[in-house]
Amino acid sequence: MLIPLVMALLGADYLAPRNVVAAMIPLTAMIAVIAAAPASGRVGLALVALIAAAFLAITIDVNFNVRLQRSDWRDVAAALRLTPPGSGASARAAGDSLARVITVEELGSAPLEYYLPPLHNMAANTTAAVREIDEIGFFPLRPGASQPPAPGFRLAASREIHDLIVYRFVSPTPRAVSEQTLISHVITLAQHPEVLVPGGGSLSVGAP
Repeated sequence: MLIPLVMALLGADYLAPRNVVAAMIPLTAMIAVIAAAPASGRVGLALVALIAAAFLAITIDVNFNVRLQRSDWRDVAAALRLTPPGSGASARAAGDSLARVITVEELGSAPLEYYLPPLHNMAANTTAAVREIDEIGFFPLRPGASQPPAPGFRLAASREIHDLIVYRFVSPTPRAVSEQTLISHVITLAQHPEVLVPGGGSLSVGAP
C-alpha cells in the first residue's frame, strides 16, 4: 500500500483505492496483532480507540459530504436533454450536423454515453461545426472556466447539480471547433478530459 501512496505524493498519482482493498486484510491483521500484544498495553488500546474514531468520522462524513457520493450523472444528462440543440429545419438547413459537443472528465464519459446515446468520443485532430458546447466538471474549476472555449460563443447558462458544474456556451451560427481547443478548455482541473459528440455527425480531419 505504501508504494502507490508514495508515488502519488511524488506526483505519479495512479492510486485507485479500490485496487488496494485486498491489502487491507494483512494490514488489519497486523494492526490487530500489535494492538492485542500484551506489551502494547495502553498504547494498543489507544491505537484501537483511534482507529475506531477515525472509521466513525469517515462513516459520518460519507453520509453528509456530497463529494463522497456517487456523482449524479443521470440528472446532468436530464439537464442536457432539456435543451436539445440544433433541432428544427433551420439548423439542418445550415448544415449543423453535430449541433453540440460535450467536454467532461474521463470519469463522466461512460455515464453520459449511457444516458445520452448515441454519444461517442470525438476523434483526435478533428473539427466539428457546432452551435453549442456543454462543459461539465467538478470543483475546483480551472481559472477562466466561465470564458467561452472558442470565438463566437457566449455563456448562456450555468448550473450546479449535486456538486457537478454544467456550463452551456452557445453560438447563433455553427462554428468549427477543434478537438484540441475543446480539450484545452475543459472547465475542471481533470487530467484526462474527453470530448463527446453525437453519433452520425460529420467531422473533418485536421484542426483549423
